[in-house]
Amino acid sequence: MVKILAEATGSISFSMRGEKGESGDTPYVTKTVVDYAITSSVSEAKKWSSTAPDASAASNKGKFLWTRTTYTWSNNKTTENITYTYIGKDGKDGTSVTIKGSKGSTSELPTSGNTLGDGYIIGGYLWVYTGTSKTDSTHARGFENVGKIQGEPGTPATQYYTHIAWKKADGTFATNPNGGDYVYIGVLIDTNRTDSTDPSKYEWSYIKGATGATGNGIKSTEVTYQVGSSGTIAPNGTWHKEVQNITDANPYLWTRTVFVYTNGSSSAPSFSVATRGTKGALMREHDGFESGSYKYLSGSGAEEYVDVVYIKDSKKWWQCIVSYNDATSSPKLDDGHWGEMNNYKSIATHLLLAENATINMLGTNQINLFNPTDTTTNSKMYGSFRVVKDVNDWSLWLGGETGDSATFAVKRSGHFKGTDVDISGRINATSGSIGGFEIGNYSIGSVGKTEGMGLTNECLKFMNQAYLHGEGYFITCGSYMKTGLRIFSTTSPSNNLSTGILIHIDAGTSMPSDPISGGKMCTALDLLTRWADQAGSFDMTNPYEGNHAIVIRGGDVIGLRPSFVRLAANYQTLTEYHHTVECYNTSAITIYLPSSPKYGQCYTIIQRGSRVTFSSDKGIYDVRRASSATTWYSDTRGQVSWLWYNGGQWIVCYSTN
Repeated sequence: MVKILAEATGSISFSMRGEKGESGDTPYVTKTVVDYAITSSVSEAKKWSSTAPDASAASNKGKFLWTRTTYTWSNNKTTENITYTYIGKDGKDGTSVTIKGSKGSTSELPTSGNTLGDGYIIGGYLWVYTGTSKTDSTHARGFENVGKIQGEPGTPATQYYTHIAWKKADGTFATNPNGGDYVYIGVLIDTNRTDSTDPSKYEWSYIKGATGATGNGIKSTEVTYQVGSSGTIAPNGTWHKEVQNITDANPYLWTRTVFVYTNGSSSAPSFSVATRGTKGALMREHDGFESGSYKYLSGSGAEEYVDVVYIKDSKKWWQCIVSYNDATSSPKLDDGHWGEMNNYKSIATHLLLAENATINMLGTNQINLFNPTDTTTNSKMYGSFRVVKDVNDWSLWLGGETGDSATFAVKRSGHFKGTDVDISGRINATSGSIGGFEIGNYSIGSVGKTEGMGLTNECLKFMNQAYLHGEGYFITCGSYMKTGLRIFSTTSPSNNLSTGILIHIDAGTSMPSDPISGGKMCTALDLLTRWADQAGSFDMTNPYEGNHAIVIRGGDVIGLRPSFVRLAANYQTLTEYHHTVECYNTSAITIYLPSSPKYGQCYTIIQRGSRVTFSSDKGIYDVRRASSATTWYSDTRGQVSWLWYNGGQWIVCYSTN
């Protein structure tokens, strides 16, 4: 039973949830049409129009405005909803009344100096000066009695009640059903508080629809994520099952949802988007109001702070609710700029959720962390956050019972330690040490010391290492003639030895393998340059142009020993790694020169035995005979021949002494 508090005119519509029907498609609105009409009374015929009439027009005042809304549903059915509103007429202009005071009787009313609207209260009645010349019980001295200040009691409103009842197909009637197949709903409005048991007094409506087709259920839901640069246009990249992290370039997180139905089909994807909210205002506390002029903020808009003030006299907190510039040190708390905050001496709660909070570290000025799985009284503390007096005391730590034993700890001064730290962001350090290397403003290592290695923004520096035999060694990269590595060594005149690079390799008793040829090789320095192999790209008049593995700008070479090989039989092809060849063959042999030689390749051939023939598809030019051929031979025991490749052919010179 629903109690109606007031009688109303116009249309009344009811909506009730009926009995759950069988699975089927739910109809939805496909079209809405709104029409209007104007009538002089509620009983006149209505002429509908799609254009809304002007309710402010004088010709429409005192008439009824009708609205008809027609809904077209997905099952091709239509429904209408009609309502009306009365357009009130304009009233006559009134006269303002000014109550000047009260009088004991009409004889005390003034006879001069009166203005229309002047009023006086006499015995609870209001007498207003209208300039009337009448004199009777309600008129005197130009005044009229307009009635009591308090109107007469009105007539009590009629109390109406709404009654709801249900009825089955067989006519079974109930006002309070408990289950059952009720297909009709009845509505009765009267002045009786008790529900009527007479079905004929109710207006009945059929509420159970026809059985729909078998519905198609949802088998699964596929939810994927992707970040994007737009908050209105979904990204077209790869969708991921895991939630993605937004970035400055892609600040929007998009969610894509697809429903998979039991019949195997899928819905069209639906999208939702979220982004990081703007930074909220921080609470700014004041112990009393600030002296002089001060701008108090409420945190609205882009304001950074919300000001709260503690008043000691009342022991209450007040929050600024309207930002303003205060020109005095004693603002008023009742001027609309401040709101009193709730103040509680003690709160006991299982869970505290706060949008913003300031907690003065409880009664002990510390928050301690204990093992949540250890409920005994001896549970060990693994972290703490506390107020300390000394700047050298630990104010925050994790991973230990004390700050000294913790793996991470921060002192009140801001100094912190960490025994296991992964840092992926930016580090700025001008002091301290890393792995024994000291950190300076622009260096790391043993810079400025007499021993050790140091790295600066200019060079890599070694100081007085025993095996380097020098006082100063500098290594710089990329700073001189596009050189990849530059070594500069300084020494004092008293030193007998200064070495830029000293390499010592002790291969031991086993012979190491050559990774190039697969043979046995022990190499102190292996150099390779790859720029150009042919002389055509070089300026032959410039000795510093070319494909140089080593450039010696001063000094000589001590202990130079080019590669040496001994041949007693045919050797298919010499390589770029050969230099001096001793031929002690007892019969004629042929040596093949490489088909793709490097510019400047040089061979020294010593004939100790029979003839040695050289073969090359590049051609061999005999300087002494001034002739070229694809073959050339050494036919004299003791002859030494030299062959150089000039980029086009081999040049050969020889000596028989």
